[in-house]
Amino acid sequence: MKYRTLGNIKDRVSCLGFGSMRFLTDKDGNIIQEKVNELIKTAMESGITYYDTAYVYHDEHSEKALAEGLKPYPRESYTLADKLPVYLVKSEDELDGYLDRMLERLNTTYIDFFLLHAMSFERFEKVKLYHIGEWLDRKKAEGKIRYAGFSIHEKDTLIDELLSYYPFDFAQIMLNYMDVVHEPGMVGYEKLTKANVPVIIMEPLRGGSLANIPDFIAEPFKKFDAARSYASYSFRWLLNYPNIMTILSGMNEMDQLLDNIKTFNDETPVSKEELEAVNQVRDELMTKQKVPCTGCRYCMPCPFGVDIPGSFKAWNDRAKARYTEEQKAIQLPAESPVNCQACGRCESLCPQHIQIIDMLKKCNKEMTKE
Repeated sequence: MKYRTLGNIKDRVSCLGFGSMRFLTDKDGNIIQEKVNELIKTAMESGITYYDTAYVYHDEHSEKALAEGLKPYPRESYTLADKLPVYLVKSEDELDGYLDRMLERLNTTYIDFFLLHAMSFERFEKVKLYHIGEWLDRKKAEGKIRYAGFSIHEKDTLIDELLSYYPFDFAQIMLNYMDVVHEPGMVGYEKLTKANVPVIIMEPLRGGSLANIPDFIAEPFKKFDAARSYASYSFRWLLNYPNIMTILSGMNEMDQLLDNIKTFNDETPVSKEELEAVNQVRDELMTKQKVPCTGCRYCMPCPFGVDIPGSFKAWNDRAKARYTEEQKAIQLPAESPVNCQACGRCESLCPQHIQIIDMLKKCNKEMTKE
């Protein structure tokens, strides 16, 4: 397992991080705890030390499920990352309550990597209003927080403001070889690197889509190690950047976990030829992309029953399919875009700032035409 120690972070942190946003659930939406326990057992035995969750993941059940999976292991053998939902906080007096609930759910007395979740310019105003910077210092002094950071899907200029406001120890951004210009993108990475702030990566596989590339598009990868998965090229591309401390992956199946462990154990350096192959695949995928949805599901549930990420996935998958027969076989989910009432709730929640209403109309038109 690869490890890095960067910036103010004194821990030796695994470069592969275990994400807890996409646990498998049963037909009633309940997390399948046995599956979580099995995955975490393998992750711990393989040297993964970074475990990420958030207050709101899985309708506020992710933290408890993660804690249950980690229960057999000494607390000092792993690090926990959790996220404060600033968007839910309504007063400065509520801050302690949120942290205490997070600690209780995680069954711990401290959180190693504590993030202000999904920062935006509007939420930053709340951070300043509620003196959250001073509060973070107090919680650090009390030993309840070890490192303070933030996650962001916003313009890189917000990074400047956040770093001027508080000496954050780390930051989490979305980055993959398809989204180098997506906010904050590579510009955000470079700003954080210049400020000596280690970077955590979310959506390295763009919601899993970069692990499931059609073979004809992934042709440039085939001249390298045939045993490597398509997902491995995404991770290796990111590992080429030295200020990336940890790359999160929402591994909900054992084969995904084992493949990622294999990738992060691989000592073969990334070559110029491999990076060029990534560029070729990216260029081809860009010509096929309809909408840059990662399937994060922050937009769900839709009040009118539209499966927004499912609709966009079908649209993108049909665009990537090679033959007419394959394309016709890819259909919209039953909860189709035709049910959209343009209420706008989804757009206010989308971290990618996708114009969902307009995209759903286009999706429905293209997917239902003869």
